[in-house]
Amino acid sequence: MKKHLWLAALASLGLAACGGGGGGGDDDGAPAGAASAGSDVSSTNYTALAAPVARTLLSVNNGSAIGLVTTLGDDGTARAAAATAPGFPAVASPAPWAVFALRHVAGRPAGRAQAQAVYSYGEACPLGGSISATIDDVDDNDDLNRGDTVTAGFDNCVVEPGLPAVQGTLSMQVNSVRFNRDDEITALDVNAMLTNFGAVGYDRLTGASRIRFEDSGNGIRLRLGYDGLRAVNALQTVVYDFEVDTLVSAGTGVFTISGTIGLDGQTYVIESTQDFRASDGNPPHTGVLRLADAAGDALKLVPRSSSLLDFEFHPAGATAPAHTTPNQAWSAFKLF
Repeated sequence: MKKHLWLAALASLGLAACGGGGGGGDDDGAPAGAASAGSDVSSTNYTALAAPVARTLLSVNNGSAIGLVTTLGDDGTARAAAATAPGFPAVASPAPWAVFALRHVAGRPAGRAQAQAVYSYGEACPLGGSISATIDDVDDNDDLNRGDTVTAGFDNCVVEPGLPAVQGTLSMQVNSVRFNRDDEITALDVNAMLTNFGAVGYDRLTGASRIRFEDSGNGIRLRLGYDGLRAVNALQTVVYDFEVDTLVSAGTGVFTISGTIGLDGQTYVIESTQDFRASDGNPPHTGVLRLADAAGDALKLVPRSSSLLDFEFHPAGATAPAHTTPNQAWSAFKLF
């Protein structure tokens, strides 16, 4: 299978795990949703709600097309720096491990003793643990086509200094793909599934995601969808059911969020009321994220720079915040 094709595919899979909702839906419109009756944002709990929401926003930023641009070179091959790039998301992003897996998957087909549509392999990870992969090239043409699948399993796998060990499974199925005359991917639509995936000691991710990627030549658009993906840790379970729509050009990304998020057993509406902007892999420096309960009371996260953000409580119908917790450090919400 051609190296750059599977590199793009599985790298995209890894990035999708921290994006937005509607896996399996049609191409138009973000997922609709409403807050549950028991949801509650108040002056006494808005700062507590803000922490998991800030981690989610960091995950969205790092799992966006900005990450895709830094992960894939101009020829579609992975850059080694991707795995150690600063600011990987607070919810353990599968991106660096997906890229690692695909580097090895890409090199396997040429070494097969004979052609076969389904093949598997396993080996040690560079700094400990192991990885196993199964590739189903449904038409056995060594190329990326509709219906092809890749499943990668990680067992305490460590691939770069400074990154924790990873466990769990990443899998992906291709819906559609388009190539240019140089046989490079210009559009990709895949469904992805994570099963108990995450860094040891941190969030474990289980659920579905959808990735739609298109390179127009003037910029990259990436739509990432979460469909009931659960992020579980010792403190709480967060459920992602939203979509992120990102456009990247000249190293700067602009992205929006729309859908719902589940916190402590309740569902809240989550949406960007002002587009987010981020550059060079840093946290967003502008934008507004609104988290609303069933009554319309809302928490707002407002970046002031790529280092700081404010938390605001807005009662339903208010035109200004009733309470503000300013100058919170983005770094407090990173995982590693």
